[in-house]
Amino acid sequence: MPTYVCSVPPKSLDSSQKDQIAAAIAWRHSEATGAPSFFVQVC
Repeated sequence: MPTYVCSVPPKSLDSSQKDQIAAAIAWRHSEATGAPSFFVQVC
């Protein structure tokens, strides 16, 4: 299971922005590899 770790300064993103980034990373990984996006962990 691929894991992507993202770091940003504290309080620079709200939870909605974090969710959008995580979804975009999962979607792009799925697009590039053909693996289902639910296999991707973004933290």
